[in-house]
Amino acid sequence: MKTMTRIFLMWLAANLMAAADREADWKKVEEALKKDQPKTVIEMLAPLEKAALADEDWDEAGKAMALRAQLQGRIEGSTAEAVRLLDAEIAKATDELQPILRTLSAEWLFQHYRQNRWRYAQRTEAQGAGEDEIETWSLPRILSEIDARLQAALDKSEVLKSLPWATLRLSSPRAPWTTPSAPPYSTF
Repeated sequence: MKTMTRIFLMWLAANLMAAADREADWKKVEEALKKDQPKTVIEMLAPLEKAALADEDWDEAGKAMALRAQLQGRIEGSTAEAVRLLDAEIAKATDELQPILRTLSAEWLFQHYRQNRWRYAQRTEAQGAGEDEIETWSLPRILSEIDARLQAALDKSEVLKSLPWATLRLSSPRAPWTTPSAPPYSTF
Protein backbone atom coordinates (compact mmCIF):
# COMPACT_ATOMS: atom_id res chain seq x y z
CA MET A 1 0.00 0.00 0.00
CA LYS A 2 2.84 2.39 0.83
CA THR A 3 4.43 1.64 -2.53
CA MET A 4 1.25 2.57 -4.37
CA THR A 5 0.99 5.80 -2.38
CA ARG A 6 4.59 6.71 -3.18
CA ILE A 7 4.09 5.98 -6.86
CA PHE A 8 0.96 8.11 -6.90
CA LEU A 9 2.72 10.98 -5.12
CA MET A 10 5.66 10.84 -7.53
CA TRP A 11 3.25 10.84 -10.49
CA LEU A 12 1.35 13.78 -9.00
CA ALA A 13 4.55 15.74 -8.38
CA ALA A 14 5.75 15.13 -11.94
CA ASN A 15 2.43 16.34 -13.36
CA LEU A 16 2.43 19.43 -11.17
CA MET A 17 5.98 20.29 -12.23
CA ALA A 18 5.07 19.85 -15.90
CA ALA A 19 2.06 22.12 -15.43
CA ALA A 20 4.24 24.73 -13.71
CA ASP A 21 6.74 24.56 -16.59
CA ARG A 22 3.94 25.13 -19.10
CA GLU A 23 2.61 28.00 -17.03
CA ALA A 24 6.00 29.69 -17.31
CA ASP A 25 5.97 29.02 -21.05
CA TRP A 26 2.50 30.59 -21.35
CA LYS A 27 3.84 33.71 -19.62
CA LYS A 28 6.56 33.86 -22.28
CA VAL A 29 3.87 33.52 -24.94
CA GLU A 30 1.97 36.44 -23.40
CA GLU A 31 5.12 38.56 -23.35
CA ALA A 32 5.79 37.81 -27.02
CA LEU A 33 2.17 38.69 -27.83
CA LYS A 34 2.56 42.03 -26.05
CA LYS A 35 5.66 42.69 -28.17
CA ASP A 36 3.62 41.82 -31.29
CA GLN A 37 5.81 38.88 -32.33
CA PRO A 38 3.32 36.45 -33.91
CA LYS A 39 5.89 34.20 -35.59
CA THR A 40 7.76 33.76 -32.33
CA VAL A 41 4.52 32.93 -30.53
CA ILE A 42 3.60 30.34 -33.18
CA GLU A 43 6.95 28.62 -32.64
CA MET A 44 6.45 28.69 -28.86
CA LEU A 45 2.97 27.16 -29.12
CA ALA A 46 4.00 23.88 -30.77
CA PRO A 47 5.62 22.30 -27.68
CA LEU A 48 2.86 23.66 -25.41
CA GLU A 49 0.20 22.09 -27.61
CA LYS A 50 2.03 18.78 -27.79
CA ALA A 51 2.49 18.61 -24.01
CA ALA A 52 -1.13 19.58 -23.36
CA LEU A 53 -2.38 16.87 -25.71
CA ALA A 54 -0.13 14.31 -24.03
CA ASP A 55 -1.54 15.30 -20.62
CA GLU A 56 -5.09 15.41 -22.00
CA ASP A 57 -5.40 19.04 -20.93
CA TRP A 58 -8.05 19.89 -23.54
CA ASP A 59 -8.44 23.49 -22.44
CA GLU A 60 -4.78 24.26 -22.92
CA ALA A 61 -4.47 22.25 -26.14
CA GLY A 62 -7.49 24.01 -27.63
CA LYS A 63 -6.15 27.38 -26.58
CA ALA A 64 -2.81 26.65 -28.26
CA MET A 65 -4.45 25.39 -31.48
CA ALA A 66 -6.82 28.34 -31.68
CA LEU A 67 -4.14 30.92 -30.91
CA ARG A 68 -1.82 29.43 -33.53
CA ALA A 69 -4.56 29.51 -36.20
CA GLN A 70 -5.52 33.02 -35.15
CA LEU A 71 -1.96 34.33 -35.41
CA GLN A 72 -1.29 32.62 -38.73
CA GLY A 73 -4.50 34.17 -40.04
CA ARG A 74 -3.36 37.55 -38.76
CA ILE A 75 -0.05 37.17 -40.58
CA GLU A 76 -2.00 36.38 -43.75
CA GLY A 77 -4.26 39.34 -42.96
CA SER A 78 -7.56 37.49 -43.13
CA THR A 79 -10.13 36.15 -40.69
CA ALA A 80 -11.13 33.74 -43.46
CA GLU A 81 -7.61 32.29 -43.42
CA ALA A 82 -7.79 31.87 -39.64
CA VAL A 83 -11.08 29.96 -40.08
CA ARG A 84 -9.51 27.70 -42.73
CA LEU A 85 -6.53 26.98 -40.48
CA LEU A 86 -8.78 26.25 -37.50
CA ASP A 87 -10.86 23.91 -39.68
CA ALA A 88 -7.66 22.03 -40.55
CA GLU A 89 -6.96 21.69 -36.82
CA ILE A 90 -10.49 20.40 -36.22
CA ALA A 91 -9.92 17.61 -38.73
CA LYS A 92 -6.92 16.42 -36.68
CA ALA A 93 -8.36 17.13 -33.21
CA THR A 94 -9.49 14.59 -30.65
CA ASP A 95 -13.17 14.01 -29.92
CA GLU A 96 -12.88 16.11 -26.77
CA LEU A 97 -11.57 19.13 -28.66
CA GLN A 98 -13.73 19.02 -31.78
CA PRO A 99 -16.95 20.50 -30.37
CA ILE A 100 -15.12 23.39 -28.74
CA LEU A 101 -13.06 24.13 -31.84
CA ARG A 102 -16.13 23.85 -34.10
CA THR A 103 -17.93 26.42 -31.98
CA LEU A 104 -14.92 28.69 -32.19
CA SER A 105 -14.76 28.20 -35.96
CA ALA A 106 -18.42 29.19 -36.25
CA GLU A 107 -17.82 32.32 -34.18
CA TRP A 108 -14.80 33.34 -36.26
CA LEU A 109 -16.78 32.74 -39.45
CA PHE A 110 -19.56 34.92 -38.04
CA GLN A 111 -16.99 37.63 -37.22
CA HIS A 112 -15.77 37.44 -40.81
CA TYR A 113 -19.35 37.76 -42.03
CA ARG A 114 -19.98 40.77 -39.74
CA GLN A 115 -16.85 42.52 -41.00
CA ASN A 116 -17.86 41.91 -44.63
CA ARG A 117 -21.65 41.79 -44.48
CA TRP A 118 -21.97 44.56 -47.07
CA ARG A 119 -20.18 42.30 -49.54
CA TYR A 120 -22.35 39.30 -48.75
CA ALA A 121 -25.58 41.31 -48.93
CA GLN A 122 -24.92 42.14 -52.60
CA ARG A 123 -23.56 38.77 -53.67
CA THR A 124 -25.43 36.14 -55.61
CA GLU A 125 -24.79 32.40 -55.52
CA ALA A 126 -21.53 31.75 -57.37
CA GLN A 127 -21.57 28.70 -59.60
CA GLY A 128 -18.53 26.48 -59.18
CA ALA A 129 -17.09 28.53 -56.31
CA GLY A 130 -14.40 26.71 -54.36
CA GLU A 131 -15.35 25.00 -51.13
CA ASP A 132 -12.55 26.67 -49.19
CA GLU A 133 -12.94 30.11 -50.73
CA ILE A 134 -14.92 31.71 -47.93
CA GLU A 135 -14.52 35.10 -49.56
CA THR A 136 -16.61 33.95 -52.57
CA TRP A 137 -19.53 32.44 -50.66
CA SER A 138 -23.02 33.90 -50.97
CA LEU A 139 -25.06 35.15 -48.02
CA PRO A 140 -27.14 31.94 -47.71
CA ARG A 141 -23.97 29.85 -47.95
CA ILE A 142 -22.02 31.61 -45.21
CA LEU A 143 -25.02 31.63 -42.87
CA SER A 144 -25.66 27.92 -43.50
CA GLU A 145 -21.97 27.17 -42.87
CA ILE A 146 -22.11 28.98 -39.53
CA ASP A 147 -25.22 27.00 -38.61
CA ALA A 148 -23.69 23.70 -39.79
CA ARG A 149 -20.59 24.25 -37.63
CA LEU A 150 -22.68 24.95 -34.56
CA GLN A 151 -24.89 21.92 -35.27
CA ALA A 152 -21.80 19.73 -35.71
CA ALA A 153 -20.57 20.87 -32.29
CA LEU A 154 -23.95 20.05 -30.75
CA ASP A 155 -24.00 16.64 -32.45
CA LYS A 156 -21.24 15.68 -30.04
CA SER A 157 -23.36 16.63 -27.05
CA GLU A 158 -22.32 13.50 -25.16
CA VAL A 159 -18.70 14.59 -25.42
CA LEU A 160 -19.62 18.11 -24.30
CA LYS A 161 -21.58 16.73 -21.35
CA SER A 162 -18.67 14.54 -20.29
CA LEU A 163 -16.16 17.39 -20.25
CA PRO A 164 -15.50 19.06 -16.93
CA TRP A 165 -16.80 22.62 -16.81
CA ALA A 166 -13.25 23.96 -16.45
CA THR A 167 -12.44 22.59 -19.90
CA LEU A 168 -15.14 24.74 -21.40
CA ARG A 169 -13.54 27.92 -20.13
CA LEU A 170 -11.76 28.02 -23.47
CA SER A 171 -13.68 31.06 -24.47
CA SER A 172 -13.51 32.46 -27.91
CA PRO A 173 -10.32 34.44 -28.13
CA ARG A 174 -11.18 37.57 -30.05
CA ALA A 175 -9.29 37.94 -33.26
CA PRO A 176 -6.88 40.86 -32.76
CA TRP A 177 -8.29 42.69 -35.78
CA THR A 178 -11.89 42.68 -34.54
CA THR A 179 -13.81 44.62 -31.97
CA PRO A 180 -16.56 43.27 -29.75
CA SER A 181 -19.95 43.64 -31.33
CA ALA A 182 -22.62 45.94 -30.06
CA PRO A 183 -25.90 44.40 -28.98
CA PRO A 184 -28.31 44.06 -31.88
CA TYR A 185 -30.88 46.40 -30.36
CA SER A 186 -30.21 49.59 -28.49
CA THR A 187 -32.19 50.56 -25.47
CA PHE A 188 -33.43 54.12 -25.41
